[in-house]
Amino acid sequence: MPTSPPAPHDAALRVLFVEDDDNDALLLARHLQQQGYQLESCCVSTLEALRTALLTATWDVVIADYRLPGFSARETLQLVQTLQEELPVIVVSGSIDETTACAMMRAGAQDYLHKDRLDRLAPVIERERREARIPAADPDCPPPALAASSPLSIVGVREGDQL
Repeated sequence: MPTSPPAPHDAALRVLFVEDDDNDALLLARHLQQQGYQLESCCVSTLEALRTALLTATWDVVIADYRLPGFSARETLQLVQTLQEELPVIVVSGSIDETTACAMMRAGAQDYLHKDRLDRLAPVIERERREARIPAADPDCPPPALAASSPLSIVGVREGDQL
């Protein structure tokens, strides 16, 4: 299995795992550490524990199993969207089909990975980090949501061009 390039060795990453199998959570954490992340993580297996973790700490990403006792990644995604709308959710599971994975992404999950394809996990996390920084990168450029709701038109003009 090909491996992805390692993250910078000083890349701190705060991960909230939503997983009922301690071995799977450990596998994911070890994989991220092998990719160079300095991991700070918590693993929850109930919706109430997820709610508490979201309200009491800051996270970079939620990595959720699809099926847990009593709930699924759909409920995880709904709760994250309610409490921390911008927090990326990545579904990692060995048991869902492509149709379900696509439905999760349409509902707002950033990606779906099969547990046998963890080589994509670090690149997906890095993509989400880059995309999260884009609105803050240029202080003169409003975030997309603000630009879309603004009654003003935003026009880029090069020096020397005329309107």
